[in-house]
Amino acid sequence: MSTPLHVLLIEDSEIDALMIVRELKRNGYEPVFERVERAEAFTAALEKQTWDIILADHKLPQFSDVEALQSVRERGLDIPFIIVSGTIGEEAAVAAMKAGAYDYVLKDNLARLVPAVRRALEEAELRRKAKETEEARRQAEERYRLVVENAGEAILVVQDEKIKFFNAAAERLFGYGPETVPADYTYLDVIHPEDRDQVRERYRQRMEGDVLPYRYIYRFFDRQGRMHWGEINSVFLPWEGRPASLVFINDITERKLAEEQIIKAKEEWERTFDSVPDLIAIVDKEFRVTRVNRAMADRLDLTPREMIGKRCYELFHGQAGPPAYCPHNAVIQENRGKAAEFFEPRLNGYFFLTATPLPGTESVIHVFRDISDRKRAEEKILQGAEQLRKAMTGIVQTMAATVEVKDPYTAGHQRRVADLAQAIAAEMGLDENRCLGIHMAGMIHDLGKLSVPAEILSKPTPLTEIEMSLIRVHPQAGYEILKGVEFPWPVARMILEHHERINGSGYPQGLKGEAISPEARILAVADVVEAIASFRPYRPARGIETALQEIEAQQGILYDAQAVQACLRLFREKGYRLG
Repeated sequence: MSTPLHVLLIEDSEIDALMIVRELKRNGYEPVFERVERAEAFTAALEKQTWDIILADHKLPQFSDVEALQSVRERGLDIPFIIVSGTIGEEAAVAAMKAGAYDYVLKDNLARLVPAVRRALEEAELRRKAKETEEARRQAEERYRLVVENAGEAILVVQDEKIKFFNAAAERLFGYGPETVPADYTYLDVIHPEDRDQVRERYRQRMEGDVLPYRYIYRFFDRQGRMHWGEINSVFLPWEGRPASLVFINDITERKLAEEQIIKAKEEWERTFDSVPDLIAIVDKEFRVTRVNRAMADRLDLTPREMIGKRCYELFHGQAGPPAYCPHNAVIQENRGKAAEFFEPRLNGYFFLTATPLPGTESVIHVFRDISDRKRAEEKILQGAEQLRKAMTGIVQTMAATVEVKDPYTAGHQRRVADLAQAIAAEMGLDENRCLGIHMAGMIHDLGKLSVPAEILSKPTPLTEIEMSLIRVHPQAGYEILKGVEFPWPVARMILEHHERINGSGYPQGLKGEAISPEARILAVADVVEAIASFRPYRPARGIETALQEIEAQQGILYDAQAVQACLRLFREKGYRLG
């Protein structure tokens, strides 16, 4: 199989050119050639494509081999150049060889041509490979130089404990460079005194071939005397014909300081965790305890290690499953905190539990606050409050009885008004405490009648204007009696205003609308209904329906409309009866 060969022929004889081509073909080549005679054509051919070899006649009428060699050299081309001439003197041949020709062959001895071409091509290939190798080496060295100079790590070459090389990062780290490092300065001078023996020992072990860890952490100083932490790795390499250490140093000072802060924070957190008096447990989604504080362990007379991995409901509650009030699952599902209050015999007390998601995990922090003392205090307060309420009720009932002794014809009136007023308040949606206050006020709403002469209270005939004016004093009189008593409700004010009317026609102050307290407006409706429906010394009972018709007709005029509607519902829809 023929070998392709791109040949540029400098030849003015077409016949000679064909002879050369035929010789190449006879010896295994497949020439692709171009013949030129002038310098311009030669230059154009060089620029047009790449040639494997140039075969040139010694001297053409308008061009010569020396001129051609000069043109090739000026372009920096490495193309084998062989002179093929009919005649050439020895002096001219030597000049051509010095100018860059590889060989010369006489046209009458073309048998030398192909061996000369082969040798020239082989040597050109060797030069090409050597050039590629050199370029690859140069590029590798440049890449290595760029890597070293731009590396984030400090890189040193240490030989006989002397620092022979600093990269840019090392210069920034230590504050020294090749020109500024003192002549007697050694690698050990930068190492912290407490770490130097270890560095020496590891250097010795490495020199003896021992297998050592890949990286170490040492302390070292920069030029200003500031201490750094360094993660150091070193390997052996030849440097200027002798063994040396290539040392890589990664400044981890910030990392070490951060680690120390983390350790310190962790220790502080653990101290805080264990010093909290509340019982604390961290529980995973499977109800397994992953951590407890000292208070929790002490309460159960266990060590924290004994509690880890156990189900929380077994440890804390002694049950085979979570108790009904346990918020653990809800906290995980909703990813928000929950709370519960309960008595736990196993933990020997009442507890307020807060369960909160632990960020970034599927665990929950359970904080058990012992509220046993508070619960006992609350129970005592409730007992005291109940005793006080009973005492107050007894006092109020005594006051009511005192009024009824003086006005026997209205016996039971205050109790019935109190019961009805309380029922109206409840129907209107008032809370239990306000309803109780209204009942208390109702029981003694006519307390002021103690200041009215008995004969007026029991007079069987209509009262005169003067007698009526005395009667109208009783709300103010009752207020004066009670205003200094500290009830939990505005009892004195309710008594003062229970005869006021929405349109201002009531007494004793002639208040209107919202100026009258809500409780007094309710009490007024109950008082009117009971008074109309019941017997009086000066008239017979008029009945409940008459009473209801009266308040219904005057709702919003004399009486509060909401209180009237609530009263009507009680009697007409819910079967309420005056007791």
